Amino acid sequence: MPPFTPGFSNQPTASISQGLRRPAPRIDIVGDPDANVPAGTPGLPHGVKYFNPAAFSVPAIGSVGNAGVDIMYGPGHINHDVTLARKIALGERREFQLKLEAFNVLNHVQFTGVNSGFKFTPARWDRQPIASPLPPEDSGTRTPISAR
Repeated sequence: MPPFTPGFSNQPTASISQGLRRPAPRIDIVGDPDANVPAGTPGLPHGVKYFNPAAFSVPAIGSVGNAGVDIMYGPGHINHDVTLARKIALGERREFQLKLEAFNVLNHVQFTGVNSGFKFTPARWDRQPIASPLPPEDSGTRTPISAR
């Protein structure tokens, strides 16, 4: 998963954006993004969140913000694919091919990107922490078999 860079848009919202090639306004870091993140389970070491949303704030009007580039990382991605193929000659010009493909053969859960949005509403200007757990993107092993 690529590193995340905190950013701030001209709208009253801010987010952790991935790999922008152009400079963008950034949000302010007012605390430790890794502090007070709930402990997780063996399968989800960070619990229900990957960072502390209370560690970020809207920058003052006219300022860029103090968040650095690539200060946080998302969950890893592990995927093992296997293909077994066999060609059997049927005379000089023809052949028969058997192929077995297994995608995500070790059945690792693959997560989507981190939901890293911050919503600062003018009425409340509070952080609505939506740094939520990641839903599975690919839930299991797929094994197509073909013969030609």
